Amino acid sequence: MNGSSQELDLESEQRLWKAVVLQALLDASGQSRGMSMRWPEWKHKSIEAQALRWFLSEEEEEDFLCVCEFAGIDARVIRNFAKRLAKGEAEAKLLVVHFRDSFYRKRRSYLEEEQAHDQHDGSDPPDF
Repeated sequence: MNGSSQELDLESEQRLWKAVVLQALLDASGQSRGMSMRWPEWKHKSIEAQALRWFLSEEEEEDFLCVCEFAGIDARVIRNFAKRLAKGEAEAKLLVVHFRDSFYRKRRSYLEEEQAHDQHDGSDPPDF
């Protein structure tokens, strides 16, 4: 991986905040149930409502905008997408699953790069 330590820190930080947005999208779409299947239905609905409120309410706007900025994501795009989830659009719910899978594929690729770096024998400088 090319770049300075600061660039790597920024990439890692952005990945973290993107994961926060992704989890909120999963919660808002009702796709996070696998994590806690034993919870009662009302609790899942409450989590879904809280996530949608975070995306859509003016009271949560400053927090939402900061997280999107930290993630390097356009808040308007995410908010419009959340509106589709609030309407119950099946296509939007399916896209959340695709976003999740894409995110984890990228994470896996990053971890494989890190492992290769850790196994570097020191014969030449590691690729940062």
